[in-house]
Amino acid sequence: MLTTLGKRSVESPSMRDRLTDCHARIRKFCALAKRLSEGGPADHTREAAADLHRYFSIALPLHVRDEDESVRPRLERLADPSLSAALETMSAEHVTAEVALDELLAEWSAIAQAPSEARCLQTRTAALWFDTYMHRHLEAEELRIFPALDALPRGQWDAIVAEMQARRR
Repeated sequence: MLTTLGKRSVESPSMRDRLTDCHARIRKFCALAKRLSEGGPADHTREAAADLHRYFSIALPLHVRDEDESVRPRLERLADPSLSAALETMSAEHVTAEVALDELLAEWSAIAQAPSEARCLQTRTAALWFDTYMHRHLEAEELRIFPALDALPRGQWDAIVAEMQARRR
């Protein structure tokens, strides 16, 4: 039996933890997209395609809004030119990812409705490109943008978390 000594933290995840968790989920779903593009049994591909469609059409846009509407404006107030450039790149890459996802979302919807090995295989090039693109994008955010969050006053962190929660209600 495991016994924990000391106080247990009952704090909810911090704003940075929430963003990092979102990035982990994005990576997980990118990996699923690659696996789906290899084909498989119809019941598995149907479920995977439905999960991918749901995640990338609902959850990812919420994450993008978190970064573009809550994080970016606050970090821009720091008036750091290199950070401003990184934020501009981040938002531009969000648009590129959205455009690339349009094709995949249509394919995943079709696979969820009528799975076929051929249709799964047709997503291979787009899924591989998207996975590579997103990993590079997420790493850039984690290396340049996430550390800048430490310069924000704690009240701004709380405001960002409140906005993130409101988007998910």
